[in-house]
Amino acid sequence: MRSLRDITVFCFLCICTLSFTLHCSPSVSPTESISEVSSDASTAQTEKAQQTDNETTPEIVGEWKAPLSPRDIPFYNDPAIRSASLTDMKWKLIKEGTLKSGVKVMAGTLQAWSFTTYKKDGTKVRIPWEQVLFVFLPPGYPNRTHPGFGKGLLYNFHNIYYNSNGIVDIMTPVPGAPGSRGEWAEQIAVDYGVPVVFHGWSDEPMKVTGSSGFHTHQFYIILEQLLKQYPCEPKKIPFDGSFLINGHPLVKGDMYAITALQRLAEKAGGKVDKVGSVGISKEGWSHWLLASVDERLEVASPGGHWFEDFHAAGKAYEKEWGCASPPDLSGATASHIINLMRGLPYWLKNTPAGQMVDRVTNVSQFQDKLYPRHIIISGDMTLPNQHDRFYPLTAENAFLAQFNHPNWQYWRVKGASGVSRLIESDRGRALLPAVAESLVYKTSFPKVKVTQETDAQRRFSVTVQVDGAVDEVRLHVAASANTFWNDKEHQPGGAQAWKEAKLSKQADGSWKLPEGGWSQSVPAGHQVAMYVEALRKYTRGQHEYILSSSSPFQVLFPLAAKTCAPYQPPKQCQ
Repeated sequence: MRSLRDITVFCFLCICTLSFTLHCSPSVSPTESISEVSSDASTAQTEKAQQTDNETTPEIVGEWKAPLSPRDIPFYNDPAIRSASLTDMKWKLIKEGTLKSGVKVMAGTLQAWSFTTYKKDGTKVRIPWEQVLFVFLPPGYPNRTHPGFGKGLLYNFHNIYYNSNGIVDIMTPVPGAPGSRGEWAEQIAVDYGVPVVFHGWSDEPMKVTGSSGFHTHQFYIILEQLLKQYPCEPKKIPFDGSFLINGHPLVKGDMYAITALQRLAEKAGGKVDKVGSVGISKEGWSHWLLASVDERLEVASPGGHWFEDFHAAGKAYEKEWGCASPPDLSGATASHIINLMRGLPYWLKNTPAGQMVDRVTNVSQFQDKLYPRHIIISGDMTLPNQHDRFYPLTAENAFLAQFNHPNWQYWRVKGASGVSRLIESDRGRALLPAVAESLVYKTSFPKVKVTQETDAQRRFSVTVQVDGAVDEVRLHVAASANTFWNDKEHQPGGAQAWKEAKLSKQADGSWKLPEGGWSQSVPAGHQVAMYVEALRKYTRGQHEYILSSSSPFQVLFPLAAKTCAPYQPPKQCQ
């Protein structure tokens, strides 16, 4: 069986100069065909970032109506998004080539729309949005008899595809991972017979605002604009993307990426009607919204968001951490997170404008309007340097306890994880293929149900019921003398590092701890966090993959809850 380690690293899209000159090492296979399409992309980027100061925000036309769900927001509900041609989207093919496996790869940009935001001086500006796409078409595409025909797979990878020299080389091996992201996409395209798109947004146009990119700008427009302006009246909220929560630009980027995949597939003689898509962090948030507004999304995997219920997440933050900063954060980032956790839920709950926005932004408010057949919610273990360390372990629990979608999974990634680090661990590397597995073959995932008991000796036992065939069931557990799980003590090798135990299958079909089924005694003054995962291995093509399903985190022997002083808004709404 072939693994990513065994795949030859091809020098494809090796872009090392501002003019995108192609440099390939002697190790490139002579059977690969690479052609350069254009060389002026950097100049175009600079021009696009400068051309927006004189544009104005469109005024509301006709009778104003408060939206009841994301589907009511014209920012998303635009027929032009689905019908756009490559020309309409200003698609620019920069490079294309064919790998030795027969996978055809295209790299390009689209600039289909613009949105309103604020400069650092507080003035409004309308700027273009640029999306970068890497498209991998499987060998022999289109194969109309393949079960994956008519399907497509997307991954919104943040903004990793730009550096000072232009588009980065997606075929470059990732440190700590068995290969490159391009090889990963190539492998999935071959094994599942579907087009695969890795895409991300460009930071360049955003720099006209005074921010270094969209990542830093998101905090500015919420904390320094929305919560400082503190609008009370619903009509004061223009759904134009200017505050992020009143029209999320990433959602529109995801929608146009799907349309671009459709047009490129059609150009190759195929078609894409339904897609599976993965997004993590702010892209996780955008994928929840995407799931509500785009019927083309059949399998969605939002992750690393934790704000599916803003109000419950804010309460969990205060209960576990008070108003303190987690140990692995400091400075502006910590301040942003604390202010966001406190200020945004308060505004959403206590103002007429916020209550309206809550309906169209807070996932718990529109969970009955989600298109996907299957939803896979992902996250990591909040360890130091992991993406989700910003949030307390129980931030999602209230939402998950009442999530009513008929077919969903919780996927907890152990080991290296994050927006652009999902190929360093076996679970992380398996997440995108799992979405493909559900999309193409509608494979059922295992499901876990966990019950636990405690005794007077401060021991605990777990009983796990599993629905579906599995190879292993594992318990992950850690103790803490405080309520933080992202400090150095909990990283691998630390004094309170997470421990993993394989559970034993019982005669009645349940799974329990071996040796009597009880843990050791938990020291006084400590609480315990735990979750259970069920794993099943399977093979597609020449590779072995994993399906995983995790339980939400549970806390046993909880320490006393923390509290904060009451939040003081900048003004009171009538």
